[in-house]
Amino acid sequence: MSTASHPGFQTGPSTAWTIELFQRDGAPPLRVSCRCLSHRSRPGENGEMLFLGLWELRNGGYIVARSLLDGDAPKATADKAENLETAMLLIEAATAALEKSAGMTFVPGDLSPTSFGQALQRLQSRSERRHSFMKLAGEALDDWQRLVGTEFDSTH
Repeated sequence: MSTASHPGFQTGPSTAWTIELFQRDGAPPLRVSCRCLSHRSRPGENGEMLFLGLWELRNGGYIVARSLLDGDAPKATADKAENLETAMLLIEAATAALEKSAGMTFVPGDLSPTSFGQALQRLQSRSERRHSFMKLAGEALDDWQRLVGTEFDSTH
């Protein structure tokens, strides 16, 4: 699966079916026949690309492919969704988890000034990455909402 190299990259519904390989955190990759319904990406704090995409499976259902923001560097992950509503709920749950993690406190302990500074930079970077992903999720959910009730919504 490819992502664009410029901010705000977006694609709309595609009629072309392709075979895609989606990486998943803690699970084997998914190789599926699908078509892209929506894909958005934007650069993160350290130049990495954050992305969020919705793919329709040829045999029914959807794949939600996204950046996973655990740790210091984002990873790619994907989840299956039975319908468009479930796909939207997956993103809402991911953003809620990010909001919850934003409230975590930082206890400096016995860090040296250099280590303390590095820890603060990591926290700032994570915060900026969360903010970028939240904006991306809002844009993507707006795109997906427009698909409800159309030919790309398998629940109708």
